[in-house]
Amino acid sequence: SADAVNSVFEIIAENLGRGEKTIITGFGTFLVRSRAPRRGRNPQTGQTIQIPGKKLPSFAAGKTIKRKIR
Repeated sequence: SADAVNSVFEIIAENLGRGEKTIITGFGTFLVRSRAPRRGRNPQTGQTIQIPGKKLPSFAAGKTIKRKIR
């Protein structure tokens, strides 16, 4: 069973690396979301800095899981 679980996680990671989403019916969707560049503030100096945009992995729970949590 460990091999099966590791294979699923490997497939999800490969798909996310290509920017594709992975849907597991009844569980949820793994996808890549983009965070836009933004301004921030250095807490030590108070100087305004530009924070670059980046891509982040994300998970959206499916209806089945959401119902069980309620």
